[in-house]
Amino acid sequence: MTATAATADEPFPYATRIVRIYPDYADTVIWFSDPFPYEETGLTAELIERLSAWESTYYAAMTERFEWDARFSLHEFDHTGLDLAHAVADEIGPDFEVEYRSFENHGAVATLRAEAPAANPSARDAFALRALKAREYWASARHPGSPGSVTLLLPSREEPGAEPRAEFRPPPAEDRPPT
Repeated sequence: MTATAATADEPFPYATRIVRIYPDYADTVIWFSDPFPYEETGLTAELIERLSAWESTYYAAMTERFEWDARFSLHEFDHTGLDLAHAVADEIGPDFEVEYRSFENHGAVATLRAEAPAANPSARDAFALRALKAREYWASARHPGSPGSVTLLLPSREEPGAEPRAEFRPPPAEDRPPT
C-alpha cells in the first residue's frame, strides 16, 4: 500500500494525515483534502499573513497563459514555499505531515513532519477536528443504509438488460466534513 492510498478503515490520507501547501486559486494555499480557509486553520495571524503574501506572489508571477513570468525568481518562490511548509508543520505538530511540491525542480516533493509537539495547539486542534470529521464521514459511507452511504441496486435476473442504479443517502449537514 502506498502512503496516499485509502484503506477500508481510513479515508484518503490527504483528508486525515497529509496537509499540502500550494497555491491554486482557492484563496488559501492550505489543502487538507480540500482548500482549508485560513480563518479555519487556527494558524497564527503572522503565518497566515506570510502564506497569503506568498500566494499573491504566485498570482503575480503567472502570465495570462499560466506560465511562470521570468521577472520572478522561481528559486526564491520555492525557497519561501518550503520555508512556509516548515512553519506550518511546526505549528500543527507531529500528528500530520506537510507536503510541498517544488515548482522549480520538476515537482519534487518534500514531506515534512515536526519533531516537537505542536507550537500552536489551536492549529493542531483545527486540523485534528477536520481529520476526525473526514474519518467519521468515511465510516458512515462504508455502512450500507447509513446516512452518507451509497447502495448499488443491481437488476434481478428477471430483468435482463436493466441498468444497475445507485441509491444515495446524503449525510446530514452536521455530519459532512468541512469544505
